[in-house]
Amino acid sequence: MENTDKSIDIEIVTDSPLLQSMLMFFTNPAFAAAQPGAKLVKIKGHKAIEKFSAQQRQGEINSVVASTMLVSIKGQGIDNMEDLMA
Repeated sequence: MENTDKSIDIEIVTDSPLLQSMLMFFTNPAFAAAQPGAKLVKIKGHKAIEKFSAQQRQGEINSVVASTMLVSIKGQGIDNMEDLMA
């Protein structure tokens, strides 16, 4: 049976003041740890902040690429972070 309640959104932001704020989270792990449920991880050599709630079945991955782009991947109705990694 196919699970149709899943959704994954990908957003790419460039030239935004938000980008500078996110860079602060990646350079200082204490800022990332201050967000509930967030942890700093490496994905294929890139630093990322990942958040996952099993109860709400939702997760998020944020990563800065080449110091110029913020890539956000958000999923609803997911069972684990591997759903977002795929």
